[in-house]
Parts: sequence; C-alpha cells; structure tokens
Amino acid sequence: MADKREILNYLRNRQKAAEIEAKVNGINLWVLLGAIAFVIWQLIPSLQTDIGAHKDLILRVLLCTEAIYLTSLFMSPTTGISEEVRFTSQPSHDTGSALLRIVTGAFLLFPPALFSLVIGKSFSALLTGLFGLAFLGFGIFSIAKQLANNEPEVARLPKPHFNPTRRSDVIVTIVTGLLFLLAITEQLSAISMQIGSADTNILKALALIASLYILVLISIRRLLRNQSLLWTYELETDLLLESISPEIALRRIEHRALGPRLRDVMDRYFDDLDKIFSELDVLTTECKAKLAEIPDIPSRYAAERAARIDTAISGPKSRIDAILQECRELSKYLDKLDDQQPGRRRPAVIALLPSLRNRHKDYEERAKKARSELEAMTRVASSVQKSE
Repeated sequence: MADKREILNYLRNRQKAAEIEAKVNGINLWVLLGAIAFVIWQLIPSLQTDIGAHKDLILRVLLCTEAIYLTSLFMSPTTGISEEVRFTSQPSHDTGSALLRIVTGAFLLFPPALFSLVIGKSFSALLTGLFGLAFLGFGIFSIAKQLANNEPEVARLPKPHFNPTRRSDVIVTIVTGLLFLLAITEQLSAISMQIGSADTNILKALALIASLYILVLISIRRLLRNQSLLWTYELETDLLLESISPEIALRRIEHRALGPRLRDVMDRYFDDLDKIFSELDVLTTECKAKLAEIPDIPSRYAAERAARIDTAISGPKSRIDAILQECRELSKYLDKLDDQQPGRRRPAVIALLPSLRNRHKDYEERAKKARSELEAMTRVASSVQKSE
C-alpha cells in the first residue's frame, strides 16, 4: 500500500525545488519583467535617432539572437539522458498552455517573416521561421483539438513507437546545433560588414533590442516551465479530497517518466481496469445475494435453479472475462515494447517495463482470484438443497 503522506511530501518537494532553483539562480518571472522594463526604458532615447535607416541591421541582429536562443533551447541536455526513471526530468512539452505556445510561435516567427519581406529569403530566416511555425502550429492544433466536439476515438494501445529516444535526442541535438551554427555564422558575417558604418547610439540600440527580444522569449519559457508543475498541485488536491487513492497517485507519478503519449496510454488503460474492478465488486455483492436465494428453490426445479444461477453469475463473469482479455492485450503490448530495438526505446520505458509487468501480473491475479471465488460460490449454491 502506498503511503499518502509520502506522496504528498514528494509533490511538495517538487514544488519547493522549483522555488529554490529560482532563488538560487536569481531568475524568476518578476526579475525578468523588471529587466524587460529597464531595457525598454533604456531603449526609449534611441528611438529618437534615425534607427529606421538601419532596419536591415536590426533584423539581422534579431535573427541572429533568435538562432542563439533556439540553439540553447534544443541543445539543452534535459531529456532522455538517464536510464534511471527517478532522474528523468520533465520535458517542457509535457504540459503547458496552448496560448503561450502560440505567443512563442508568433515571437519566433516575427523576425524571419519580417526579414524575408524586407531583405529577402535566406537560409537562417527559413530555418528559424520553420521552428516558429512549428510552435504556432502546435498551439493552434492543441486549441482546435480541445474545442472539437466530436474527437475521433483513439487507439487504447497504439503502435508502440514513442519518441524521442536517447538516439533521437543525440541526432536532433547534433543536427539542430549544426544548422543553427550555420545560421548564426551567416548573420554574423553580414552584421560584421554593415556594423562599421553605425555609430555608438545605433550599436547601443542594437544591443538593447537584442536583449529585449531574448528577455521576452526567456520570460515566456519561464511561464511554460512554471506550468509544468501544475500537475503536482492537481494531484495533491485530488489526494487531499480523496478523489483518487494513493496507489493511483503513485502510478501516475511513475507513468510521467514515460513521456506524454505513453503516459496517457498507461493511465487510461489502468484507470479503465480499475473502473471494471469497481463494477465487478458491485456485481459480486449482488451475485452473492442472488445465489443465497438458490437453496430456497426445491431441488426438483433443477432447470429453474440453473437459470437463476446463470443469471446471477452472468454480470460478474462478463466483467472477469473482460479484465482477463484486457490483461492478455496488455501483455502482448508490453512484449512489443520490449521487442523494440534499444535505440528506438525511451530509457524510461526500458526502466519501467518490469514495473509495468508486475502491475499487469497483479491485475491478472486479482481477476483470476475473483473467477475462482465466483466458481466456488456457484458450486456451493448448486450443491445446497432445500429440505422438503
């Protein structure tokens, strides 16, 4: 049995860790907003100069700044590093606001789009623009999916190909790193040729504009990161209100290391099994009451007794058969996950497979035990005769 107090302590420690990290680094949302306000205040005098004459240089600085930001974002070693589940950090895409993703996409798309309109097409504008469109598309798709009234039925056990894996993490890091380095080099070379004709005020304005842009992006990223802890508060509330049991809470915490897609699959699967077991408990209680009436029927009415027994056990028997069928499907699915090549599996999946198999075994044994008890009750009801 999971300890409710230990789970609550774990959730609160996660929340405190985020607060401590913000204090240690000195970077929280209020500090970032203050920095943004200070940069804007410093930038106001520069707006009185003829800064519009250097729009090409400004756009190149913004594009180079965006490429540097995306390089740090995609090359940050925060996911898929350790084989141990307890060290797996939560990726930023695990939770987050769809509207914030749209805002992020708009800010990322603005410099390359304006660059293409004013200066023309380039490799760096195309590269950064694609990532801006990706963020924008994910946010719009997420909102459209939530607003849809008739969502298509998803497979309960989808095809077991879940990314990113350690191998894909390394490949993405290398490829994006090289591409963004090329984009940064392209813009820096162009900036170096144009910056010689700019005076000190223009250079100061360029530095402030680049600082303002990167501070806005970091602030949005901090907001997304803060929202990645919302699940701890929601789970803590459910536990305190006893909406879920400590066992379910512990299971959901463990599943979070599987990534958003496989986590949803496992949560939904075991939640459905719990629901069937709850129905089985109710039907078993009703079955016991009905079987208790069987001995009152005289033995000469054998057909009536058999019909009553079949009616009584039909509900629990159908639920037990459903659970055992679900367990067989889950066993096959876990085998498929285990049969995947190591380079295609998330490290957390490899580490959690034994735990998932043990949980599957527990559910299967509970179902078999319920079937044995139902058969025993049936035999007792059939053998007991009413004295005439």
